[in-house]
Amino acid sequence: MKLEDVFPGPPPPEPHAIVPTHLSDPRVQEHVANLRTIIRRAFPEVQFSVYEASEPALGVWLDAYIADNDAELPKLARDYELEVLLREGLSLFIGTLPLRSLASEAA
Repeated sequence: MKLEDVFPGPPPPEPHAIVPTHLSDPRVQEHVANLRTIIRRAFPEVQFSVYEASEPALGVWLDAYIADNDAELPKLARDYELEVLLREGLSLFIGTLPLRSLASEAA
């Protein structure tokens, strides 16, 4: 998957206003699925948690739990995150956490 496949053409002349972002929005669901695919290609063992921030204007968070503490998300994932904000005004953010944090949260 390439960024151009999802966001063809030049960027808009001005960024959209940031809008309240909800998990129920089909655009958000599609972007979350795309980001999961991008991240899973680099880290097949990744586990995810998706949630809305307490304030809708603060967006939707996709936490990626990765076994390697020093791992960095693929550049494509960060570029995608920024394009979603610039082109659609949707606040969709990716956080990375060590995989062991997920196990301790479940306890």
